[in-house]
Amino acid sequence: PDCFPATSNVMLEDGTTKTLEDVVLGDWLLAMSSDGNPTFSKFIGWLHKDQNQRQMFLKIFTAKGSIKLSPHHLMLKKSLEQNANTHFDFAKNVHPGDYIYTKPQNNTGFTWEKVTSIKSWFGRGIFAPLTEEGTVV
Repeated sequence: PDCFPATSNVMLEDGTTKTLEDVVLGDWLLAMSSDGNPTFSKFIGWLHKDQNQRQMFLKIFTAKGSIKLSPHHLMLKKSLEQNANTHFDFAKNVHPGDYIYTKPQNNTGFTWEKVTSIKSWFGRGIFAPLTEEGTVV
């Protein structure tokens, strides 16, 4: 499944964060609008949710933080050169030196960050949240 682990954090409209396993219907979560800008969107349900399943995830590191997600999750990236064309690709196809579009911790804006390393790990839970905007950051 193309999901996040239970321990992934999402930002709420009031600036606080909570783990995906604690999200409830009606929460307003940080999302990305269709034009690539940050927006808060109402959480309306789960595309997939299993609190106990364990699976392999990737943890992709940049100088300013990291993101945990499944290998088949789509990410916006630029390959190797910061001025390269942007495109969506599976997380498993992201490599150190690529640039990914990220949200720095404690910030609602998005920036391009260079990937410094990637590690595989087994995590608990598989969560695919759905918002009115369709995305979660």
